[in-house]
Amino acid sequence: MIEYKGYIGAVDFDPEIDLFHGTVINTNDVITFYGSSVSELREEMQKSIEGYLEFCTEQGITPEKPFSGEFTIQMSPEMHCKLALNAERLNLDFNVYLQEVLEKAVFSLEKYLLKSNVASGKAERNAQIALEEKSKTSNSEISPIIPNPVDAGVNDQSEKRPITILPESDVEWTINMIKKLLCQDLRIHYEKTYSEERLELFYGAVAGVQNLIKKEKWGLNPPKFSKMLCGFWLTDKGVIGRIRRIFGILPEGRFPVMEIVGRDGKLIKASIPPRIFVRITKEEAERLERQNVDLDGCKFCGVGKDKTVDFVYYDIPENMSDLFRVLEFAYKKHRGS
Repeated sequence: MIEYKGYIGAVDFDPEIDLFHGTVINTNDVITFYGSSVSELREEMQKSIEGYLEFCTEQGITPEKPFSGEFTIQMSPEMHCKLALNAERLNLDFNVYLQEVLEKAVFSLEKYLLKSNVASGKAERNAQIALEEKSKTSNSEISPIIPNPVDAGVNDQSEKRPITILPESDVEWTINMIKKLLCQDLRIHYEKTYSEERLELFYGAVAGVQNLIKKEKWGLNPPKFSKMLCGFWLTDKGVIGRIRRIFGILPEGRFPVMEIVGRDGKLIKASIPPRIFVRITKEEAERLERQNVDLDGCKFCGVGKDKTVDFVYYDIPENMSDLFRVLEFAYKKHRGS
């Protein structure tokens, strides 16, 4: 745990980028940071929080105060007396006993709400809706495939794509189908970290890109999810071990350990919606924009500031075909065609 100005960050390791990933856990707003060492994590967490506070000031909104774990509760003298006597009988500190009581109450409430959903038929209705949606496509909406054969020659485990299930060729990708690709740990991480609205936009973008890939018959590997993004990978001309991510979708809207420069030349520090990143240069993005002035989707919103790789950021269009020219250019560029 790392603390700064009352905000507490929890850290775990992300093998996708070989870095530690941190998330502020005592606020509802999404604040994340990355680093390769304790000192770097502390520094990046401070930058993220200061950026968040600065954004709130610029927008004229009050930043969310971190949950401290301390609050004042009012109760009747009779209830206060009963709690104090029970704590004494159990030989527990009053605050420790009160916390146990609250935890049991919250757990009991969650169980009650679950039983209430079942008793009211809500859970059964939701299950019926899911079955009806599945039957609209086919009796077997998805089918398993084996791991990509190029992984046999890749030594770096973080570069390998996991076994993935894909829909049958005649089935359109949907948000529910995208969710089925996620392992349980990733689903839990996403649901804890991001709002439902943000995840719907993220999953919808992944489905849209997958449908575009299928339509154009591009030779890309199955989408690879991590805690920070969904990436679309290309095997470089079939050469084993030469794999690159040519575009992807970020639920946070920014690529980790990379600053974003907006069209005005200023760094983007604010929290931003999910976005698509494409592995092309700023000059290429500007040229594509001039060639497709009638397509708003081809208008980029920022450029990744990094020394090793070029990434250009795009807002997620309502119709993914509006971004087709950009994705097609990136695909052909890295495929060498």
